[in-house]
Amino acid sequence: KDLLLTDFNREDIEEDVEKPHRYTHVDLGLPSGTKWGTTNLGAKTPEEIGDYYAWGEVVTKNDFTSDNYMWYRGDSIIKYCNDIRKCVFDNKLILEPADDAATVNIGSNWHIPTKEQMEELKRECNWVYTQRGATNGVLFTSKVNENSIFIPASGYYGDYNKMEGETHVVCWASNMKRYYDYQAYAFYIGPNNFDIHSLGFKQFGFTIRPVFNE
Repeated sequence: KDLLLTDFNREDIEEDVEKPHRYTHVDLGLPSGTKWGTTNLGAKTPEEIGDYYAWGEVVTKNDFTSDNYMWYRGDSIIKYCNDIRKCVFDNKLILEPADDAATVNIGSNWHIPTKEQMEELKRECNWVYTQRGATNGVLFTSKVNENSIFIPASGYYGDYNKMEGETHVVCWASNMKRYYDYQAYAFYIGPNNFDIHSLGFKQFGFTIRPVFNE
């Protein structure tokens, strides 16, 4: 007879096969109901940096330049442009699900946080630049229920170079500023500064901390 695979012996057979990481989220009691992921995209623990992505690309890569950026063709922008002088005007200011690395790689309820969700996290939580083991980063603790998330300092990649080492948290937001068609919003958090601004060139490689909405 064929061997009946119970849950127990199926796990025994598959124990040497690497299983996909299951992303989890934390309820920080935020007014919007947004729940923040416990790890960066591509990481298995809160202290791991995870993968780097260009804005609007859903696959990680090694080099982050304007030449290999998905939405550039030479000096032209082919999507996410609201200045008719630079491109075919589409007035798109926020990533569509098909171009959101968190949605594509985790699931439909997950996405890259918006600038407004980043501002809510900063406003509604106590935060401190700290260390976990040997990893620098920022700890956000809810003012409501004391749940917390840790986002590691990752630096970023631009034009073949690693910038800021592991001193700054640099994570993409899913939206861009009107008329700043080459840039998108991002967390930029270091030992002495906390900014959410649009100084991130889209072709650069930043990390992503996904959020979850029902």
